[in-house]
Amino acid sequence: VKGVLERGERVIVYTGNTQKCDMRPVIRRVLEKHTTATIDVLADSVPAKKVEGWFEKAKGDVALVSYKRVGTGLSLSQYNNVIWYDYTNNSRAAEQGDGRIRRVNTVQVHRELFGAVRACRYFYLISGDVQSLQLSYTLEKRMVSTLAEGEIPDLDPADCTCGEQSFSGLLTRALQRGQFEYADPSELLKKMTKAENARIEKNNLLPQDAPVPTPKTEPVQTSTMHPAKTKRVDPVAPTEQMNLFGDWGKAA
Repeated sequence: VKGVLERGERVIVYTGNTQKCDMRPVIRRVLEKHTTATIDVLADSVPAKKVEGWFEKAKGDVALVSYKRVGTGLSLSQYNNVIWYDYTNNSRAAEQGDGRIRRVNTVQVHRELFGAVRACRYFYLISGDVQSLQLSYTLEKRMVSTLAEGEIPDLDPADCTCGEQSFSGLLTRALQRGQFEYADPSELLKKMTKAENARIEKNNLLPQDAPVPTPKTEPVQTSTMHPAKTKRVDPVAPTEQMNLFGDWGKAA
């Protein structure tokens, strides 16, 4: 965002989850703390028929928007930078979100704003292997679907690879070997997410060699008819209390 401001441009930030986990206020606080950018936030209360009018009135350097709200033929050429805070597996929604800043009037808008045509820049944020694979998966789906429709993809295949799960790599090997060795990326995502949760859960447990406190015992009067029962202390109990994820972690 600082680079955008230095170039005298504007940027639109896409986020997906706005119902249960709305990141727009969080992103706004981060930008207000670390930049001098003016920020507009497209609220969910704005009806679909008024979204275009909202963008016409928005004058901020940054627009925080749910990418689900920009799939209706909008022209957003005034923003020549896009930041995907969280990407989507839906290649059509991703393509529509990217395409909003590259429309038939983009050249004209850029010349009016900057005096020349500027580059359109895209930034995809990832925080680990799961997001990296998701990004690769969606970008390659877009590239392959474009090729299947007889068009030239606007993506560099080298930017879409993620190990052996590369779609272009799969297609190449299929042509060479005469067979298509395919592993569903969604299944790989599930395995990676499960492993990630297990690692997080493990980090929240007490060390295995942590000493277990010995309970204080008091003398108990006993008889031959009713022998005293010593209360048993389960050494696993303190560890279970530190399991902050509980059943949620197992379900995830």
